[in-house]
Amino acid sequence: MRSKVFFLSGSRADYSLIGSIFLLFKNNKHFEKKIILTGTNLSKKYSDDEKFNISKRDIYKIHIKLESSNKKDFSKIFSNYFNQFYNLLGKNKPEYVIVLGDRYEALIFAICARFLNIKIIHFHGGETTLGSLDNTWRDIISRLSDYHFTSLSLYKNKLISLGINKKNIFNVGSVGASNMAKYKIKNKFTFPKKFKFNKKILVSYHSLTTSVVKSRKDLNELLKALSEFKNNFILFTYPGHDFDSNYIIKNIKKFCKSNKNSLMIKSAKPYSFLTLLKSFDIFIGNSSAGIIEAPSAKIPTINVGYRQKGRICGKSVFHVPAIKRQIKNTIKRVLGLKNISFTNPYYKKKTMIDIYKKILFIVKKK
Repeated sequence: MRSKVFFLSGSRADYSLIGSIFLLFKNNKHFEKKIILTGTNLSKKYSDDEKFNISKRDIYKIHIKLESSNKKDFSKIFSNYFNQFYNLLGKNKPEYVIVLGDRYEALIFAICARFLNIKIIHFHGGETTLGSLDNTWRDIISRLSDYHFTSLSLYKNKLISLGINKKNIFNVGSVGASNMAKYKIKNKFTFPKKFKFNKKILVSYHSLTTSVVKSRKDLNELLKALSEFKNNFILFTYPGHDFDSNYIIKNIKKFCKSNKNSLMIKSAKPYSFLTLLKSFDIFIGNSSAGIIEAPSAKIPTINVGYRQKGRICGKSVFHVPAIKRQIKNTIKRVLGLKNISFTNPYYKKKTMIDIYKKILFIVKKK
């Protein structure tokens, strides 16, 4: 008898991660599997197209309007997600669902699964990011979940301290770090013809959902610092859909109009985000990708502000307060460094093999 397993990708940021896990079971006939795509994956505002490397017959799409980023409108977004997730899971009755990370979409999905007595497998629990509400969502998802795949032994121990049975926790490393280490560039990034600059700066900035006021202040300090680097090409990626993300998009677009050496893109297509990390000289912002994936791409990260405060970091991650002068000086210093250690604490050689074996083990236990 086949086991029915549903995977969730609620954003552009987690698609390559959850999709990689999904594809591990591509040829496994003992699984009846579907991947649920929603959020910024399908939003015209946040994504240029809907091309995925997974067969259409294996996909369920849930379209949610993400035009607003005002706090007052999130109740509508939350309720729309809940209704659609609950109805989809209730109708199809999977035995297991697999979720990753700490997004609010994953939280709502996990709550629906728990209501329906569906077993939950969660990746990246036990981590800490003090500058975001995702920190709270992550711990709640862990509490709701039945099985856990952590990226570091420290995070496994945190889950144990929360009262979670250590027999249900598997420390396998990070999917993102594993993907990055094995990734081969197919189409190397090249400057748009109108740009001819020395260094390439990749920027990814997300909202501090714990404080919109501070989030705006930090962004403006970052943009002021970046305006000093006119001899370099600056590429901004879109933020995720969070409180006040519209403000971030609007102000980065405004910056790009005033600074002709800069460009903003919705997604990394036609280049993958992994290609961008391997093609640029420095990664700046407050994204977890700068801590988890970037070291394996051998690109230094400047982590701005405290959104990611609490995460374990390798030596190629340089922390700086969101103050223009300090950001500027740190960028100059890091761009001038010749010997940087890119050892990645999140990388394990057999991450994907271990994940495959452990999920099979879980499903066979039923």
